[in-house]
Amino acid sequence: MPDNIPLVIGGYKATEKVEELFKICPTIDIIVRGEGEETIREILGGTALKDILGISYREGGQIIHNSNRPLPDIDSSRLLNVPFGVTNTPCF
Repeated sequence: MPDNIPLVIGGYKATEKVEELFKICPTIDIIVRGEGEETIREILGGTALKDILGISYREGGQIIHNSNRPLPDIDSSRLLNVPFGVTNTPCF
């Protein structure tokens, strides 16, 4: 992957193994923890990493862990508008 393109990962295992992943994979720039839809929008929108909830990232040779992003309000979830059993989020 070109150096000018940040490597961003997320998902259940990434959330669970943040420190381990940064240690074994030095090319990871950002790990999205927990629900990532809003977080990814902010990353792609150019929000400063220090201002994005729910991420861990590399900066100056250190790993920075921002606060967790609150879970989305289930009443406003778009999943409620989808037929039962059909979502865009895999079930584990």
